[in-house]
Amino acid sequence: MAVRRQYNLQGTNDFLIAAVVLLGLGIWAVKDGWFPSPRVLERHPRQVELRAPGDGTVLDVRVIPGQSVLSNQVVGVFQPSVAGGSTRQDNVELRSPALGTVVEVKVARLDEVKAGSVLMTFAPDDIFYLFNKSLAVLSLIGAVVCLVIHRAVR
Repeated sequence: MAVRRQYNLQGTNDFLIAAVVLLGLGIWAVKDGWFPSPRVLERHPRQVELRAPGDGTVLDVRVIPGQSVLSNQVVGVFQPSVAGGSTRQDNVELRSPALGTVVEVKVARLDEVKAGSVLMTFAPDDIFYLFNKSLAVLSLIGAVVCLVIHRAVR
């Protein structure tokens, strides 16, 4: 005759606590990944603009939309306007503000521009948003799994 063993184990709330922690982490990652605050956008901009350093002429544009650029790479040449016409100023190299991809080039060769006008737009290679979106999905899946385990063993 088989002896039937009876176990009297106390259930724990470990999986419930883990589900709540993962849910909180997931909500935080959703907020930062899809709905960033102005402070987060300031630290991790989605686009960066290159502006004209002064009034002048764009002598050369060395990039096209979709091209990858390195941080501080020369993307164009700018010739400032000479005040009074008496002395010639040296050309200025336009450098990319961030490692990333050129989104838009708003000027062409020999365009006259005003100080502060947007010349090019770049999308920085920043994994902040990709990391937060991945973390959100994995955390929310983990929260659901922990909640299911908690219900099953309770």
